[in-house]
Amino acid sequence: MISWGKWFFPIIGTIILFSFVYVMQKVGGFVLPGWSVASLSVIWIVTLLGYILQLNVLNRIGGIFVVILSIVVVAGTLLPRQMIEVYPERASQKVTEDFDVAWKTVYGRDLFEEFSLHKHLLQYTESLAKFDVHRAGQIGLFALFGVALGICFLFPIDPADRSLFYGRLGLLIVSGIIWSLQMELLQVLSVSRDVTFVGFLESSIGSTLGVFVFAVLNILYITRKKLLESRRFNILGVGIDAVNMSACLDLFDEIIEQGRQDDSEDNITLSSELQTRFPAMTTAMGVAGIVESRRNQKLQRILNESVLNTPDGMPLVWLGKLAGYRSIDRVYGPDLLRDACAYGVDKKWRHYFWGAAPGIVEKLKDVLEEKHPKIEISGICCPPFRPLTQEEEDRLVEEVNSSNTDIFWIGISTPKQLYFMDHIRDRLNCKIICPVGYAFDVNAGVEVDAPDWIKYSGFQWLHRAIKQPRLWKRYLPDNPTFIFKVLAQSIRLKQFPMFQHTIPHTSRVDEDGCPRFPIGVVELSAMTLRGARDRVAGWIEMGKKHYVNICTADTLVQCYDQPALADIVMKAGMATTDGMPLVWMAKRSGFKDVTRVYGPDLMLELCALSEQQGYSHYFYGATDEVLAKLRKNLLKKYPKLTIAGMYSPPFRPLDDGEKEEVAAMINAANPDIVWCGLGTPKQDYWVSEFRPMLNASALIAVGAAFNFHAGYVRQAPSWMMRSGFEWLFRLFMEPKRLWRRYIIGNPRFILLTFRQWIFKARA
Repeated sequence: MISWGKWFFPIIGTIILFSFVYVMQKVGGFVLPGWSVASLSVIWIVTLLGYILQLNVLNRIGGIFVVILSIVVVAGTLLPRQMIEVYPERASQKVTEDFDVAWKTVYGRDLFEEFSLHKHLLQYTESLAKFDVHRAGQIGLFALFGVALGICFLFPIDPADRSLFYGRLGLLIVSGIIWSLQMELLQVLSVSRDVTFVGFLESSIGSTLGVFVFAVLNILYITRKKLLESRRFNILGVGIDAVNMSACLDLFDEIIEQGRQDDSEDNITLSSELQTRFPAMTTAMGVAGIVESRRNQKLQRILNESVLNTPDGMPLVWLGKLAGYRSIDRVYGPDLLRDACAYGVDKKWRHYFWGAAPGIVEKLKDVLEEKHPKIEISGICCPPFRPLTQEEEDRLVEEVNSSNTDIFWIGISTPKQLYFMDHIRDRLNCKIICPVGYAFDVNAGVEVDAPDWIKYSGFQWLHRAIKQPRLWKRYLPDNPTFIFKVLAQSIRLKQFPMFQHTIPHTSRVDEDGCPRFPIGVVELSAMTLRGARDRVAGWIEMGKKHYVNICTADTLVQCYDQPALADIVMKAGMATTDGMPLVWMAKRSGFKDVTRVYGPDLMLELCALSEQQGYSHYFYGATDEVLAKLRKNLLKKYPKLTIAGMYSPPFRPLDDGEKEEVAAMINAANPDIVWCGLGTPKQDYWVSEFRPMLNASALIAVGAAFNFHAGYVRQAPSWMMRSGFEWLFRLFMEPKRLWRRYIIGNPRFILLTFRQWIFKARA
């Protein structure tokens, strides 16, 4: 809670003092001596520092922005105008002289005898010398300052709490006006500037405008946010929990209480609907752990299985705020250990400390027992600087389990502590495992922690790197990597799903004996168009039931973003190469005979074969108009084709009853092949979901083939298809619908498959 009243009288006193000096100067011609200017400056600076410290400005988001702009405003206010005048005057005189010399050299006579250019340039010199940069940009500068105030004091407040939000808004506007008055009166200390009402008015308008504009944008931003159903948000594929220290301690309490009530129950559901098993994994998550998880899928899996990933880093707090989580705050590892030990004294939590260098964990124990005489420490251990032997691990497990430990604290470096947590989890009977790394050293008093203003300004990494130069190897590559990848995620150039891909690396043969090759996060069938047709026919003849995914480059990108879709493609009876880049990758993998299995071409091949074999077809998707035209065109080309039925579903998800009706309707028509034209990825989910419900031998997700063969959309020329530029043709034909797929999706496909392409080349 901010105690504004405590600082009201110093603010008013400072303003009255400067106002009195101004009146004395204006009315009585009084000039401040140097010692009084210095004294007033000290008084004002002390008051300003008091504002900053009392309001915890440096500990707030945007606080550094406020301080920097304050310094710029003060510097612009006190900077002598003579420093500004001398440079434009000299520059304009130099231009005049050089131009005059050049004119005489070329034309042989004095330019200024015939023209009045000299006079105009001199006038320009005088006007330039009188130009005051600070005054000219005063409104804009104070508007930026108003925005900074909004970020610092208004952004953390939810606009839904109207009384608090609008009360703070009014307070910030008043504060901006007072600051503007103070800055204008501050010019009594400058020998070259005058205090003016217009200057005060411009500053007030600027600060008020900045605060107001930020408030409006803030409200609009929040109203666009959807209801946040989960407290966990995604940063580069790792789930970060939008919590503060109080929420963390409450969660610890709930887990430990449930664990004490029923030790035999492994899986628990918490009041927040979170599910976990004992011992619950929790981590104090920083930027280093997230970046490392991008290099190692095992670490990503560990972090996403953790029931609590606290935001132990200001960048994560800022991103959480931008995601709409107003209550999120930094849960710093050393603070979490300190507060959990204090909070758990009355609740009789038992702690085991494992980690740190020799002697540190003993000091940590002494410090905690001195601060909290009733704390229950079940054990301490300083591990060797190497992996534990099996005997050492068994001894540790026995000691922890026999001591009835509630929280097992780990204090080694990241990511080693995370791997150790995952490795030993299944053997421990404690309630919580919490790796906190550096926290042992800080709480033991061995390491001096950074000041709060450095912690909350986002520069603690620099403080630690200066104290421990070995950390430069972590921060120099990891920090820029984190920034660039977060920017890519923010503008949706790249997505980082919170799941663990099982990426295929080698080719294999499926149950029908057909080869599949790895590409991206899935495997595609290495086949020709004729081979794909014959394989579907074989399923019909043998009574097998499968579904087919016609895969494009866009399908592969979506498979990376959607684990469920990747799983569908991997389980498909056939996943074809509908795109020349996929064909090129297949050839790169050693399958030289692979051709493009284009969805519309596969439809025509199977329709032609069906005239001879008597296979029947059902078409699901598109509109009634498209289906009618499609029926007409197909029967015109294949008169003996059997079309068992067509159905245009509503443009919304079907409920369970409607799904059953659709399945019954299609089964009643008894088709051999069901074509689904809903567009990727809807059609892929549809064929997977309806496969157990339908009797047809083949369900084929065929995309835009309905529109192509109905004549509603033109197909690209054959030369563009063969050269891999069909996407460009389709983009020109349907830019509004397809721009995101091709402009954003194509570069992403290249990035996803680049390493695989290079690897195949080296192989």
